Amino acid sequence: MAPIVIFRRGDSFEDQSDLIVLPCDTYGEVTHFVAERLEQYKISVPKGQYALGKVVFLPYDNKMLTAKYIAFAATVSGDDSPTTAEVIKTIGNSLGEFTNKNPSILRVSAPLLGTDDGKLPIEIAYRALSESFKSSANSRAMLTISVMQAEMFRDLESMRWNNDGGTLK
Repeated sequence: MAPIVIFRRGDSFEDQSDLIVLPCDTYGEVTHFVAERLEQYKISVPKGQYALGKVVFLPYDNKMLTAKYIAFAATVSGDDSPTTAEVIKTIGNSLGEFTNKNPSILRVSAPLLGTDDGKLPIEIAYRALSESFKSSANSRAMLTISVMQAEMFRDLESMRWNNDGGTLK
């Protein structure tokens, strides 16, 4: 078996996952939408600055979610410069490696990192995240990329996909 990546329309918090990934900037700031979810699910943002591409994993023991961990991924720099595919690959590798170090964490849920404030085109962001995750993850792991915006979801659907877990043709 090999790790797989799928995408779905909806909120990452609605997915049944062991790990939920949330984007932040290098100063730990999150979007208004993420801030609302953090408040709703009683999740605190870790304080401090992060290197671009850094992922901070925090245990989550509130029964409001199935997730056992929440991860904050520094997808954008605090100076608003665009995100690169390399940053997203670094994050994808960190997420995959986490599933190897923690074999009970097999279902990972994340938004399509780097596409909003990071201004990365969706095809590049999807390839960077999915390929890096699959190359580093536990063979039984699954990454679900949740997309809220209808237009972005349609764009992903309209791309041609192979049947190997979401890799673009």
